[in-house]
Amino acid sequence: MRFMAPLAGWQPGSIGLFGWLGDSLPSLTHAYAFALLVIVALGPWRWARLAGALSWLLVACSLECLQSPAFRAIFAPVHSASANLAAGGPFFDFMMNGRFDAVDIAATVAGVLAAYAVSSVPEKQQ
Repeated sequence: MRFMAPLAGWQPGSIGLFGWLGDSLPSLTHAYAFALLVIVALGPWRWARLAGALSWLLVACSLECLQSPAFRAIFAPVHSASANLAAGGPFFDFMMNGRFDAVDIAATVAGVLAAYAVSSVPEKQQ
């Protein structure tokens, strides 16, 4: 695994290429890209840009909050008692094994705000 050493910054718990920002950089870029995708899909109107940015902010922050210990305590009995794939599938595994990070929420907010700002530039040039 010596060839992977330069990419050690992407591994949790290590300080590498991007330092402390490396853990939350994927959250920022993911929120930026998907918020822009939703904004473009909704159309060029001001309300669509705002709705697209807010909808992705709601989705991303909700998914991050589902990984918190509070939600894990609520859903742990359901997860352990479920035997079928629908109740114990990948979504519950995501909630049970995920790691909540408040910095990821801040990075998500920054990414969505950046997407909204970038999508507003063409309007100001007209």
